[in-house]
Amino acid sequence: MPELKRLHVGQAPAVLAFELATAELGYRVAQHGLRTLRAAAARRNVASQKVLTKAGSVPVGTADPAHIGGKPGTWYQRDLGEALRARAAVGPAP
Repeated sequence: MPELKRLHVGQAPAVLAFELATAELGYRVAQHGLRTLRAAAARRNVASQKVLTKAGSVPVGTADPAHIGGKPGTWYQRDLGEALRARAAVGPAP
């Protein structure tokens, strides 16, 4: 596990932007009743595949190169109902 480091004052805008983006996504999911998130990653883009997997997405099929910049890839999907149930079980963030 990586070592945790103290944030610097200069990093505050990035942290705030991340928090706002997370809140905005949560709002949009609730507002539109989204139940699933899908994303595609090129086969050679191992970093994106890792991010999607760590975020709870699973590979669900082959992505058409036309959808991801002309490169072959894989579709990933995450069931938001499962994520919302897990969050509800934990409770609200402090």
